[in-house]
Amino acid sequence: MTETFFGNSLSAWTQALVAFVLTAFVLGLIVMFSRNQVKKQEKALILFRILSRVNWATLIAVALWAAAHFLTLPAELLQFLRVIFSSILALQVGFCVEELIKMVADKELDKVPEDELTKRSSIRGIAMGVRVLLWMILIIFVLESIPNLSIVNIITSLGLGGIAIGLAAQSFVGDLLSSLTIRLDKPFDVGDSITIGEFSGTVQKIGVKSTTLRNVSGEDLVISNSNLLANPLQNFSRMEERFHILSLPLALDTPVEKLDGLAAEIEETLNKIENVRFGRARFKSITPTSLEVEVAYTVTDPQFSVFVQVSHAVNLALLNLLQQNGIQPGSPLLNLTGLNQ
Repeated sequence: MTETFFGNSLSAWTQALVAFVLTAFVLGLIVMFSRNQVKKQEKALILFRILSRVNWATLIAVALWAAAHFLTLPAELLQFLRVIFSSILALQVGFCVEELIKMVADKELDKVPEDELTKRSSIRGIAMGVRVLLWMILIIFVLESIPNLSIVNIITSLGLGGIAIGLAAQSFVGDLLSSLTIRLDKPFDVGDSITIGEFSGTVQKIGVKSTTLRNVSGEDLVISNSNLLANPLQNFSRMEERFHILSLPLALDTPVEKLDGLAAEIEETLNKIENVRFGRARFKSITPTSLEVEVAYTVTDPQFSVFVQVSHAVNLALLNLLQQNGIQPGSPLLNLTGLNQ
């Protein structure tokens, strides 16, 4: 067949038509099957739920794209079809990803009690922020497909205002992703007592852009989510117990026999104190002013108030033990000091 229509042979047109019909038919069956699965099952597979959102415009666009491979078309027409196809594809991807975002957000909301309004609003805010970011990316994708249109040139032409907007957007996106990371990894939760850098407090609110802490003196501390994850973070609320080491400085003239039996007496003394598990006691070192005895124990209750009470009781018990054995502290007189680990 040598007869041509619009620059293509009848054979080429026939192949394009077959490709169009077959592509549309197969995709249509897949979409219909996915929609039936979603109707039958309340919790259908994610793939079926996403495919069920594919619309007829996307089917036609993909079928036309498949048919165009068998035809020779003018460059202007190909560019026009490319823009149309990119736009339809971007819309379809947006709808499908929005469905995925909705599924993840609903799953997270199901885990949160109805009365925890702060956490629920935070999840909804994160979902909304991700949607905004998604459509911004898709819009840029469509604009880039338009001939003779450069997004870089447009942004550059905005000058300092564009740079400021870009930096602000970068900061917002960074905090948004950090908020999402906090929600997924859960390094802390509302009500946890944490330390981040030089700041400490109880978590009051986890927002889209920032997290609010309330420190021991009562004021609120607002820290951006990106800064929270950029620094080492300690979560004291998830401690199961507290390990503590202290040093007893004894006088240099302490008799060896008393020093030798002191470890066993310390163990016996600490075992009598509630919420204390004895770790070790040893003659650690000799300094120019004292003999250093190291004592280690574990407070079995993680609450800080309990730790304070226990350390007070331990220090009194050790001081009483030294006095009973006639052992003097090192010179110059040093307070009982500890290292909280």
